[in-house]
Amino acid sequence: MGSFDEIQQRANKLTADLRFGDPTELRSSQFSGSNVYSTPAFIETSLDDIFKRSEEIWNKKQTLKPIVGMNATLRTIKDQNQLNSTRLNIQQGKELAAEKKQQIVYDDLGSDQTQSDEVDKLVQRAFERARIATERSFLNQQVLERTTGGTSSTSDLFSPRRGKQIGKENTLEGKSVFTKKVKSIGNLPSAPLAHEQELFAKELDKALYQDSNSQLRPIINKAIEKLNSRETNYIWSKVFAILPESRMSRANQNVRELRSEKRWLDSLINSGSKYLQDEFKSYMENTVEGNLSTASRGGVPGTLSLIEAFLKVKRLPTNFKFEDGRHGSHPKWAVLFYCLRIGDISGASKVADGLANNAQCSALVGVLSNLPGLTSIDEERRIKIRAEWKQNSQTCSDDYKSAIYGLFLGFDCPTVNTTIEDWLWARLISCKWAQESTRAFRQLQTTICAQHGERYFVVEGGSHLLYFAVLLLTGQIERAIFILHKSAEYSVHAVHIGLLAQQIGVLLCTDTVSSADILVQDVHEPSICQLNLARLVLLYVKEFELTNTAYALNYCFFLRDFQLENLIDGNVSTTGRSVFDACVSRLVFLNKDERDTILGHFNQQDERMPGLIDKFSGSLNVKDVIGRVAFDISIEGDPLCACQLYALSDRPDDAIQLASTQLSKYISNPSTEQAIQSVKCAEWLARRYGIDSTRASFLYQTLCRLLELYTFFFDAEAGKHREAIELLLQRMKFIPTDPEDVSAAVDQFHMVADEIRPLLPDICSQLMRSIVSAHESALQGSPETLLLKQYAKALILYTAQIPFRFPVSTNSLLLQLRSRIV
Repeated sequence: MGSFDEIQQRANKLTADLRFGDPTELRSSQFSGSNVYSTPAFIETSLDDIFKRSEEIWNKKQTLKPIVGMNATLRTIKDQNQLNSTRLNIQQGKELAAEKKQQIVYDDLGSDQTQSDEVDKLVQRAFERARIATERSFLNQQVLERTTGGTSSTSDLFSPRRGKQIGKENTLEGKSVFTKKVKSIGNLPSAPLAHEQELFAKELDKALYQDSNSQLRPIINKAIEKLNSRETNYIWSKVFAILPESRMSRANQNVRELRSEKRWLDSLINSGSKYLQDEFKSYMENTVEGNLSTASRGGVPGTLSLIEAFLKVKRLPTNFKFEDGRHGSHPKWAVLFYCLRIGDISGASKVADGLANNAQCSALVGVLSNLPGLTSIDEERRIKIRAEWKQNSQTCSDDYKSAIYGLFLGFDCPTVNTTIEDWLWARLISCKWAQESTRAFRQLQTTICAQHGERYFVVEGGSHLLYFAVLLLTGQIERAIFILHKSAEYSVHAVHIGLLAQQIGVLLCTDTVSSADILVQDVHEPSICQLNLARLVLLYVKEFELTNTAYALNYCFFLRDFQLENLIDGNVSTTGRSVFDACVSRLVFLNKDERDTILGHFNQQDERMPGLIDKFSGSLNVKDVIGRVAFDISIEGDPLCACQLYALSDRPDDAIQLASTQLSKYISNPSTEQAIQSVKCAEWLARRYGIDSTRASFLYQTLCRLLELYTFFFDAEAGKHREAIELLLQRMKFIPTDPEDVSAAVDQFHMVADEIRPLLPDICSQLMRSIVSAHESALQGSPETLLLKQYAKALILYTAQIPFRFPVSTNSLLLQLRSRIV
């Protein structure tokens, strides 16, 4: 078997007297003379023979030579034979030494590893594209249908004694009957929903610009004052009464633990009953002020005088039967009941002292007299009161006396508690004084939400506001928010209540945000629910995300602590990607023209100008968010935009690496638009980061090297072959110019950047073309021609020895081109 030098001499002999044109026109070139050895058919056959023999030589030598290089591993001889046939080895001395020392075959898997890495990258990018598409699909979901039900006119729940009342008998807890009276509030000054949205959003935007950690309560208060709507006041008065002003949870305590504690339930009972008492007292005062001549209150202060005046206006029925005398001009038990109804425990104790000598109700009177010092009624006293009522119930004719017994024994008196709020107050007071208040309160919650629910409070003559009020005053915050959301006109309030409850740490939220249900009920306890706040907010934001990005961004900001689970395999994401990050990415995607407005931009001095997202810098790392958006944009196929965003997020390595990848794809065709834009971006990055420590980084040097390679391709394409050769070989020293230096260059091949390696076939092909063109234009026999031949030989040797697999077509082209200058 002949050596490579013999093959090379044969190729030289075949082409010594020939002058080839463009390599692509090899087969169609016209040759002088009629010698059979100079015909295209003979040349083609001979070259095929050369390549075949080269492959045979290569395979034979590889069974003897240990090739150890970058990422080398043990391989079998069979696998070794699959190596590229154009990897020619000319170092015969080393081959013989290697044959004597070792027969185990090693294979440099540099190219295989590169291909494997490329496949892994493609798979990862495909996965990321699928993730982004899935997230976008989730965020793009819209409500297909809202359950509105058949509702009557909105009820003014706590202005109960005004207007027409509609009575309906119902049974609660399977025990007592009370009358649900839904009051019409007439023509409310209802502002359009868009106006309400604007007011809330504007106040929120102002506050977040000042401090991203602003508390929502004062913000909402300002919006409510500007709305000046009775419906709005009706909703939020209850919200502010029930929700604490600050966090109640202890360190490391979750919401579920807090909501299960007795102190939370006691707080709900006290807050709900106090709100109902204050509202009723306000109603009494309004009633008296509206009927001053009848009330005849005079200027006497205090609750007892208020009750006296109220009862004059109310005028008990003439056939009303009362017991145990009067307090002033009104029945004692009526006065005592209204003292309790407005929360005046001291006044009730004072009135009860006048009943101290009544033996028939001594147990009840004893409790009422000592009520200011009691927090609950012990079982002994409760047994005495129960026995006392059992004895008197058949003969008692005073409804107010019966109602007071009911407060302590847990039954209702529908003739006194004629409205929902009266009944609810009575139930809350019963829970407050119950020995097992937690259990009693849970039963009350279950009665409201499970036994009667939306069917009773909304469909059968009620309204969403009515049901909302009852739910919220019994601490069922999540279900109350959901009921408001189901009524489109109140959805703006539902969202803000949810955000407020979440901020102070009392809202039970679903474990995952991708759930299709906004409200998820506990399978063991019907009164406990979880709210999908993220979904609720996203549905609300969709109404204006395309018309007012700034406002949409503000609401999404409150979802920064919600993790968006991996929607592809259903597992919670461990990458730390929040719903807020995904929302920002989507808003940028939907509003491409507002990208700079949202994320910021660079001015002409390359200084970063803030965007809308910078208002949140006090609560999160804005640069990290921009960086994640940049990653999404790069996956979606806009790498140049992603480069700018990476620079904006102060991540120069990512920006430079992405720009280098783009250059690697396009600079071999320097006149294309993609190449021109990629070069502009890369030059901007080079200028921006060329003045600091980044300049010394490998990534930065790779970027600069790629820009130089662009110049090489540009010059070569423009016919400036000598300039291209000088740039690549003399200034860049990219490829050795002397065959003696090839071995050293091969040893340093592992330092060639991954972004440059894919360009090697194009670089070598273009360099060989330039060498051939320069050789053909030089004087025959001049020193320049000898130097160009040396360059060509070094290039052939370099491409044959480096651990990089060239396409067969490139190898063929290089040999054909080189044969023209031998």
